[in-house]
Order: sequence, then C-alpha cells, then structure tokens
Amino acid sequence: MITSMEKKAKVFNHYEGVALTLEKENRDLQVAISKLEYEIQSLKARNSYLELKISEAAASGGNDFGDQKHDEKVGRRIASVKSSAAHESDDPINVKVYRWKADQLLTMAENSFGQNDFEKASQYFTALLREYPDYSEIDDFVLFEAGVAAFKSGKYNDLSITYLQTLISKYPTSKYYRGAKLWLALANHQQGNESFFYKTIEEFRLKYRNTTEWKILSAYYENIRNQYKR
Repeated sequence: MITSMEKKAKVFNHYEGVALTLEKENRDLQVAISKLEYEIQSLKARNSYLELKISEAAASGGNDFGDQKHDEKVGRRIASVKSSAAHESDDPINVKVYRWKADQLLTMAENSFGQNDFEKASQYFTALLREYPDYSEIDDFVLFEAGVAAFKSGKYNDLSITYLQTLISKYPTSKYYRGAKLWLALANHQQGNESFFYKTIEEFRLKYRNTTEWKILSAYYENIRNQYKR
C-alpha cells in the first residue's frame, strides 16, 4: 500500500511540475503576443499616417508631372512633418499621430518597465494618465509603476512626485503605500527638498523600522548621523 501511495505521489508531483512549467510558458507567450500586437498596431498607425500625408500632398499639388514647384512643396511638407515629429517634446511617443488606445498604452508602458526602459515606460504611463484619466485599469499599482519609472528615467522627477503623491492621497490603505512614500522621499531628495526627505526618514524610523523600505532609508539616516558627529 505504501509503495502504491509513493508511486501516486510521484505521479502527482510530476504532473504538478508539468502544470507549473506550462503556466510559465503561457505567461511568456502572453507577453510575446502583447509585444507583437503592439508592433502590428504601430505599423498600422504609421501606414495610415503616411497614406494620409501622401493623399494630402497629391491633392494640394495640381499637376504631378514636370511640376518642380509641386515637388519642392511636397519636399518641404515632408521635411516639416519629420521636424515637428522629432521635436514634439510634449508628445514624445506621438500619441496624437498614432492615436494609441488606453489598453495599448498600458501594455507598452508595462512592457517597457519590465525591460528596464524607464524613460520609455514613463512616456507611455504619462500619455495614458493624460489622455485617459478615467480608464478603469488605472489603480494604485499603475500609479506606483508610473512614479518609479519617472524617477528612474532620470528625466521626469517632477512627474514622479505627482504620481506618488496621488497614490498616497487616493489609496491610503494600498500595499504600495510605504513604497510610494519611499520613492517620493527619494524624488524630493533628488529635487533638493531636504526637509521633506529628512521628515520621511524620521517617520520611517519611528513607524516602519522592520520594513524593507527602512533598510534603504536607514543608510541615509546613518550617513546623516555621521555628518553631525563630525
């Protein structure tokens, strides 16, 4: 009987292991599918945009054959489009051109975040929060990732502060609350707001000493203490 039970247990463990492997492979495939869908949508948007510009150029030019002025006009138009797209600092991912949907922006933001491309992730998160503020999938986790991405990008520290403050005020019971406070403190430290930074360190020292966040901030705390000892 014992031998039979051992055999059954081995079979069960084997199938359980296979199930876990298949589950992981399924998650990996879902990520790959999301990336492919993004690339397809991106290509479709670019094609539609180029077709529109070609149609506009053809309609405004009159005679397309032997018309040097028309060629120069089209050339200037294309150059102008390229220039404006390259320098449109308020829309670095060309949302106005490609008309990304909310779910596409969120997928691209999270994929970029997972690949540690924090600058691009921050741009996608910002576009999502700006264009679709009422999107149902925007929650404390999205705000947390947006804040961290903005900070880690090294370019959007002010946005990081905005997103993290929103999370803290809107979701006081969130499991990302302490993490948001930590990154908010670091963002303020980066901005030179030392009084806010020191106040947060003291708050964690008194309230959250047995946390991962305090382990990070305690290094700053010890450094501050050493400075005063000198």
